[in-house]
Amino acid sequence: MRHRALPVVATALLAVWCFTLERLLQHRFFGLFHPALLGQVFNSMAAHLAAGRFDIDPDAIGGEAFLVGDRTVSYFGIFCALLRLPLLPFPALAHLDITGPSCLVAVCLGGWFQLRAVLAMVGRA
Repeated sequence: MRHRALPVVATALLAVWCFTLERLLQHRFFGLFHPALLGQVFNSMAAHLAAGRFDIDPDAIGGEAFLVGDRTVSYFGIFCALLRLPLLPFPALAHLDITGPSCLVAVCLGGWFQLRAVLAMVGRA
């Protein structure tokens, strides 16, 4: 019985952790959707990817830019820009900075997989 209760308790603790983290992020001074530093980089990258280009607006990237010929590029990967591609068809959402919510999802997924790893190790003992 003890081994069956462990995953339930661990999942409940993970849910409490995710809820607490979401509340902390939601009630921080600026809010969850407040623009992050260089948060528009990935929005610009997504818009340019949709047009078939790999460059970025120089105003969005600022001092983190690399100039290659007449184009401005970044050393950031395109994964975060791919997450923003579904927002592009909606003009009201196209410029929304989703850095905060995407970080929250990443932390929750990381916590979930760490929990699963711990439970797998406990199951072997």
